[in-house]
Amino acid sequence: SSDGNYRFDYFHPNDVFKYACQDSDLTLRLHNILQDSKTLTPYIERLEMDIIPAIARMELNGFLVNIEKAKVHHKNAIQRMEELQTSICSHAGMSFNTGSSDQLADVLFNKFGLKPTRFTDGGKSGEKKPSTGVKALEDMKDKHPIIPVILEYRKTEKTLSSFYGPYFKRLEEQGSSRIYSHFNPTGARTGRFSSSDVNLQQVSKDIKEIFLPEKDHYLVEADYSQIEYRVFASMCRDPFMMQAYLNNEDLHTATTSKIRRHLGIADGAEIS
Repeated sequence: SSDGNYRFDYFHPNDVFKYACQDSDLTLRLHNILQDSKTLTPYIERLEMDIIPAIARMELNGFLVNIEKAKVHHKNAIQRMEELQTSICSHAGMSFNTGSSDQLADVLFNKFGLKPTRFTDGGKSGEKKPSTGVKALEDMKDKHPIIPVILEYRKTEKTLSSFYGPYFKRLEEQGSSRIYSHFNPTGARTGRFSSSDVNLQQVSKDIKEIFLPEKDHYLVEADYSQIEYRVFASMCRDPFMMQAYLNNEDLHTATTSKIRRHLGIADGAEIS
């Protein structure tokens, strides 16, 4: 595989058999060691093991996709990429590789004379260069009309490489109208689920349109905004936090306003 990622069907069954047996054996050995723990075992059983059947069903069922709508979205994204590429080169007055950080930096900082706002960490060479990352471009988006176009190009490019490309590759490989993913309950540092092979998280509104509910079912989108803070407010019963959520306020905004009031700073004034 060119990207260095290999699936089970790439290997010989004998090698897969040995790996699977070793995986099961080591897991059983670890279970035998931990099962006598009075602190770890109840925690794992209550919070981790109980959700495994639900995760397994999600992975086995997959997600139904409207392939025709997906093809239209994919085609439109490719066409938009080409339009943005043409627009970028038109603004620059020259053709160049927009995927090359060095070439883009040359256009922005040498040709247009824009002032860099961020720099790279230097890497192995230690040489820090002007950054052309998304955050750096966001800082400069009002400095030249080419930059908003580059930002849209980057966003469209990410959609193609992170979603449509892998989705269509998987659909073709499977010969089905469903997309399957792996869900890892410990895949993120924050303790939240991660989704891989293929990624079904951080899906934009446009991409969500290609997914279909099962017959006699609905797809529901729920926003768990500041869920950790809400749980914390419920547990500690802090009056300020609870009132902020009862008023449907953003906790960070409410906290900032409270600090401003205590310090006698007007809401519109900047704090340095």
